Amino acid sequence: MKNLFVFLLTAALFLGLSTSVFASDSGDKEIQEGLEIIKKANVKIDEEIEDAVEDADKLGVEYVAEIRGKKGTEIVKLKQEKAQLVQAIASGSYNEKRVEKMKKEVVELNEKIEKLIRETRADMRNAQQDIEAFVAFLESGEEFTDAELLAAIDQLSAKLSQESDYRKETKEYIKDLNEVIEDCYDETLEMSNKAIGKAKEKGVLAECSWKLIRFGHKKVWIDPIRIVGIR
Repeated sequence: MKNLFVFLLTAALFLGLSTSVFASDSGDKEIQEGLEIIKKANVKIDEEIEDAVEDADKLGVEYVAEIRGKKGTEIVKLKQEKAQLVQAIASGSYNEKRVEKMKKEVVELNEKIEKLIRETRADMRNAQQDIEAFVAFLESGEEFTDAELLAAIDQLSAKLSQESDYRKETKEYIKDLNEVIEDCYDETLEMSNKAIGKAKEKGVLAECSWKLIRFGHKKVWIDPIRIVGIR
């Protein structure tokens, strides 16, 4: 009887330990899967942030190029218009009356171009100084609001007498930049929430771990994931 009791006790301990080991192995596997879900999600979120920051930087470069080149933009357009007229005259496709009219338009365009060139040369030095001061403000690395950016461009525009053009371009830049920011915020938040939910099913508790990201002249909290516990 004593030997039977010892046998049964030994068997019970063995079975109990075996079950515990198997359960532990199964639990560890679930935890590892949950951790891997968070890891992969954070990699994708970082990639999404990098792409959005790159898009924001590109918008900023294009915007600065437009501001710096604004003084010569109208001259370029007039020269293109003149070239089209000259080509049309040379084509021989129009009657004499139409050709005479186009020749007069070419003369008028030449006068406009020469006038703009004179004006541009006269104030180019001061204009460029004002433009570069604005660009330095834009690229300072400091955070400022859309309203502050518009106020700065209005101040520049007033000096250069081109308020409507500069404000229009600035508003377009702000609109495009905000779209980049909103898309990044929404997509990364959705990715975080999905990963957090899936990881929780595996026994891994996580939450959004917000970090401040710079997009152009703005800084925005974006949400990678951090682990807070194991259930």
